[in-house]
Amino acid sequence: MKLKIKGVFILLSVAALMSCELLNVDFDTDLSSDLNINVEDSGTKSSLSGYSYTSSTTLDPLSDEEVKKYKDKIENYDVNSLTATVLSVSKPDVKLLTGTFFEIYDSKDNARWTLSSDFDVEPGAVYTLDDPDGQWGIMRKILKRNSVFSIVSEGESNTNNVTIVFEVSIGATVTANPL
Repeated sequence: MKLKIKGVFILLSVAALMSCELLNVDFDTDLSSDLNINVEDSGTKSSLSGYSYTSSTTLDPLSDEEVKKYKDKIENYDVNSLTATVLSVSKPDVKLLTGTFFEIYDSKDNARWTLSSDFDVEPGAVYTLDDPDGQWGIMRKILKRNSVFSIVSEGESNTNNVTIVFEVSIGATVTANPL
């Protein structure tokens, strides 16, 4: 008799755990922030090849209403895409030079992407922040904290006195359990 009760209890426990997982809610989100880069008119080059700059912005995952709704119940972020798209540039023939980087970080982790060749800056141009060294895994950790994080770009441009606006966009599927 005790064996039957234990068996029923185990069966009910397994069913309850499976039903919790079946109640998971998946939704797609696109988190983005504009990154304004101003390469100042310094009058001198920072190196033999270019003019240096540093620019940063922040992104709050809770700015997305769906993420905010499930913030304490989010189990996972699955990063599907990560891009920096040029929205505008104030003059023609601008390049970000090899070695320029984009970095996303919070107080615990950081993910960095470095240009391996010059990048032509023109409206609509897309720099894909891909996953060659596990950066998306780091991004999952940063996103799961549901806290404001920073986006920075630092490097050199082939010209000065120019303003560039990038939209940094993170496409992700979010898994939450409303229970």
